[in-house]
Amino acid sequence: MSRFITRFLFALLCAFLSGGSIRAQLVINELHYNPPESGTDLNEFIELYNAGAGAVDLSGYSLGGVNLTFPAIAIAPGAYLVIAGNAAEFSATYGFAPDLEWTSGSLLNGGETVSLYDPGLIPVDEVSYDNGGLWPSAPNGSGPSLELRDPALDNSLPESWAASMITGGTPKAVNSVFSSTVPTILITEIMLNPLAVDDGDGEWFEIYNPGSSAVDLNGWIIRDDGGESHTIDNGGPLLIEPGAFRVLGNQGDPAANGGYPADYVYNGITLDEGGDELVLSDGILEIDRVDFDGGIEFPNPEGASIQLINFTLDNNLGNSWSAAGAREPNYDGSAGDLGSPGSLGADPTLPVSLAAFGAHGGDGLVRLNWSTQSEIDNMRFEILRAEAEDGQY
Repeated sequence: MSRFITRFLFALLCAFLSGGSIRAQLVINELHYNPPESGTDLNEFIELYNAGAGAVDLSGYSLGGVNLTFPAIAIAPGAYLVIAGNAAEFSATYGFAPDLEWTSGSLLNGGETVSLYDPGLIPVDEVSYDNGGLWPSAPNGSGPSLELRDPALDNSLPESWAASMITGGTPKAVNSVFSSTVPTILITEIMLNPLAVDDGDGEWFEIYNPGSSAVDLNGWIIRDDGGESHTIDNGGPLLIEPGAFRVLGNQGDPAANGGYPADYVYNGITLDEGGDELVLSDGILEIDRVDFDGGIEFPNPEGASIQLINFTLDNNLGNSWSAAGAREPNYDGSAGDLGSPGSLGADPTLPVSLAAFGAHGGDGLVRLNWSTQSEIDNMRFEILRAEAEDGQY
């Protein structure tokens, strides 16, 4: 009897886990809750996506937010299923029929919770959208739908969603805001410890776009790992063009900030010269970070920025950075701190890639000979010797 109960419970657990795995494949992927037609909202729709590797039988599933119990219908792997509020209007607008029409209810323009339940009324997926705050506002009557940026993201988070780039959205198709390409933006210069002005006015950092496309920074997040955070709100696009720099700082007035040209002014972020993190995220993915350490590995000058030596280096390593040695022309004003905000800078230390290196001893001297992969000013090198006197340099 005990053995039978054990086997029964094991089978029940397997069935539950299998069902959970199947349910987890289904994603609420797009919502068109306030189409632009005045006062009617006849083109409302909900789109589901099957992100799994197997088909899912939706018989007996149901929706919350609007009313529908699914008939016998399946959704194939990688496929979309569209439920419309008015099938005839949807067909006239999009040129094809939706898969289903809900029986009653509508999607509220002010926000609500849309839920998908399995036949046992266990929630499969749920989205509580809104028409403002951290949620995109353009889907609220301006034409776009509300699209999930990637089906793999947590769709309960507002930053996982965006207004569609196409009026009316993309029912039964890949969302217009989906992109497998992650933008590359580099943090290339940081002013941690200004001397000419207070830290509260003179801290800034510079970013660079090494890519081939412009990147809109509006909506991106500046943060550290200790709870400080700022969401960029430029009131519109804040583009950084290919090969261009942007300077973000805590004071926009050059007369008060030491003379740096601020492209965007943030608040709620401090750069602790004793060690801190500077993290840049696009709202979902971490794009770049620098974990500076107060002088252990990273330079920690007073009255000078730290600069990335070469943009091909790992900017989260201390030896990829050097202290600024000059005040560049665009860092104007009466203050005297060193740096090159918004420009490459004329005094970078170039990295050396050795092609050959040799050492020869004799007569109490050690002669070093080397060649490099590229032309470089060899006037000054620093030779480091290990503490242990074992001949290892």
